[in-house]
Amino acid sequence: MPHLPLFHDISLVPRLDGPFMVSFSAVAVQNSFNIIEGGPGDDSLPGTDNPDKIFGGAGDDTILGGGGKDILRGQAGNDSILGGDGNDTLVGGANNDLLEGGAGRDRFSGGGGSDVISGGDGIDTAIYIDEVQSMTISLGMGTGLGGIAQGDLLISIENLIGGRGSDSLIGSVGINNYIDGNFGNDTIKAGPGNDTLIGSRGDDFLAGGSGDDFIKGGLGRDELKGGIGNDTLNGGLDLDTLIYNNDTVGVTVNLGLNTATGGEATGDVIANIENVTGGSGDDLLIGSALRNTLVGGIGDDTLEGGGNRDRLDGGSGNDSLFGGDGQDTVFAGLGNDVLIGGDGNDSLYGENGDDTLDGGLGDDRMFGSRGADVFLFRPGSGQDTVFGFRANVDTVRIEGLTQADVTFSPTPFGASTVMTLSTGDTVRFGQITVEELNTFDDFVFV
Repeated sequence: MPHLPLFHDISLVPRLDGPFMVSFSAVAVQNSFNIIEGGPGDDSLPGTDNPDKIFGGAGDDTILGGGGKDILRGQAGNDSILGGDGNDTLVGGANNDLLEGGAGRDRFSGGGGSDVISGGDGIDTAIYIDEVQSMTISLGMGTGLGGIAQGDLLISIENLIGGRGSDSLIGSVGINNYIDGNFGNDTIKAGPGNDTLIGSRGDDFLAGGSGDDFIKGGLGRDELKGGIGNDTLNGGLDLDTLIYNNDTVGVTVNLGLNTATGGEATGDVIANIENVTGGSGDDLLIGSALRNTLVGGIGDDTLEGGGNRDRLDGGSGNDSLFGGDGQDTVFAGLGNDVLIGGDGNDSLYGENGDDTLDGGLGDDRMFGSRGADVFLFRPGSGQDTVFGFRANVDTVRIEGLTQADVTFSPTPFGASTVMTLSTGDTVRFGQITVEELNTFDDFVFV
């Protein structure tokens, strides 16, 4: 059975409206902390230099923590809770509370109402873990919107833990923040300090600032953006994306080797990343043995898939896209691009520009679009299909064979044409007739 604290020389100061004030000249403690409980009125409840647990109860209470490591709960009413010295936990209620930490590393949970949360000295944390509604909380502006954060004023708070909704959590300037999104699909943005951003659970977007940040996605499909500085970026579990879309110099990212260099990637340490988005420079993005999505963005980029089912998107610029092993999907984007499927049954999309599409090994599907596209075949290309070929605009390039090695035959109903090579490889041209291809005007043999 736990021991209750023994209080000596306690003085009760009665008031006409029923509440009371408690003061102590000496306290003998037979447990690890003191328990002090207020009544239904407006109480003044001071703690001791030992660890205290103080419960305000009903009424507008004033709770003073003292010098120990205290747990102070205002409960009902508009309470004023002062932590004093020590690493204290201050918990408000459903009303408008004042929570002031003082010295030490304090933790705050304002609860409902428009609360004033003042950290004081030390590294202090505001906690909203039980809120299910989405919130927007800015440590830099000291404001809270939505859910139990609505109307909160945050002063001298360095760390922040979000709730269970999809929160927007923003750091401050000149301070090293720790921000944890908790549950939900959160957006977490750091300031210019050396910050720690944790996504925890959910599909989160985490963006560092200009400092040396530590960013970890946790569970969920997260997007990590380090920004300027020597950042550590760990995607955690699931399929995570590393973003350098603001870089103008050009980055080199190798997911197989977990390396990132150049531009904003200089000095970065990466781990557990499956996808990469480049910036406006000329990027080199290389995949891993896992399933990757590589997006070049603006610039003349080189994208190399790994040994799985990869998705490559060149974006703007004249890009070179290599699918590698596996069943890849490759998009040219804008510009005059080169698309090479590699091994596997790949899908290549020419899109805008004068593109070159080379399926490589496997039974590939190639889609022409705007521009004068080149479709490349050779012995061993497999059983390929071409969509969107335009006579007198696009070109078929055949390597290692001559015109005598090529025959044409119509598909049933004659809407499409099958080109058969002497090596047994075939190419089906959708929506184009034998007569349009048989002239060889659009063919180049090398």
